[in-house]
Amino acid sequence: MADKQTLVLIDGHALAFRSFYAMMRQRMTNSQGEELGAVYGFATTLVRILDEEKPDYFAVAFDPPGPTFRHEQYPQYGFDG
Repeated sequence: MADKQTLVLIDGHALAFRSFYAMMRQRMTNSQGEELGAVYGFATTLVRILDEEKPDYFAVAFDPPGPTFRHEQYPQYGFDG
């Protein structure tokens, strides 16, 4: 029997959204004053998953810009701000 392989798939937009709001209280900025909390949270989550799960394959997927098939199936999907 072959060794079982693992694949980790990450919803990039969901993780970025979660990271942004999770890191709001810490107010991490660079020398130009740009917010870095979401980037830090996103990256540390990916590193933690890689370290803990040690998957054979790993992918992060993002929705393309503009409407998708989801908008056709459910017009209320997403929002415009």
